Amino acid sequence: MGDKTTKTVTAGVIVTVVLAVYGFAADTAGLATWLGYDGPRPFAPDNTVSPATQKPRTDPTTTATSGKPGKKPTKLTAKPPDAGDPQEPTPTRPTRVAQPKGSPMGVALSGSARSTEVVDSPNGCSMGRCTFLKEAVAIGTDRFSTGWTIKCTIGCGADEWVGVNLRLNGEYSRLTATLGVDNSTDADHPLILDVINVAEDEVLVHTELKYGEAYRLKDFSVAGVVTLQIRFTGALSRAHGAVGAPVVYR
Repeated sequence: MGDKTTKTVTAGVIVTVVLAVYGFAADTAGLATWLGYDGPRPFAPDNTVSPATQKPRTDPTTTATSGKPGKKPTKLTAKPPDAGDPQEPTPTRPTRVAQPKGSPMGVALSGSARSTEVVDSPNGCSMGRCTFLKEAVAIGTDRFSTGWTIKCTIGCGADEWVGVNLRLNGEYSRLTATLGVDNSTDADHPLILDVINVAEDEVLVHTELKYGEAYRLKDFSVAGVVTLQIRFTGALSRAHGAVGAPVVYR
């Protein structure tokens, strides 16, 4: 009797569970029908975007310059402009080259830029004693683009002298010049050179000049001199005195 009762109860439970499952399935199907769901569909790719325009997925750690993964992003720099691109001119300030403090200014005594206030001798002859400006002067191996030649043309003896006077007025400190016998004249007659402080009647230089030799005055002091005379003495009708590129400095 007990076994029969147990079997009856078990069968009832099974029937109840089956009916519950069937009812749940029916309710689920009805809900899906009401929502319009007709079951899962096979997967299909989205054709609204063409493969050519799809961007590949990149690693977020890709660098900005190399495109290689695994490196930290690098700082981007501005691209230099192309040579053909129009560029606005960069404004520049005019530069002024300052003269060093205390730097002396040279004053030329020959050539087109010569100071006529300093040279106190004519470009020509007086009583056959001549001082000529020259565009080319040669003394030995030295060549100059400007200078003076000194000579005698009338009544000339073996010891005639002719000089070039420089009016310095005590305003200049140094003289630079090369002196000698002009290469275009007689090589057998040397000359005597005297550089004289006229106001003091003082001979600052006295020397013999031979053909082919150059006597150089380099930074020769003329401080305090009012009038300076460069004098050549000798057979000036045959051998001419020459002064190459004379310059005085304040």
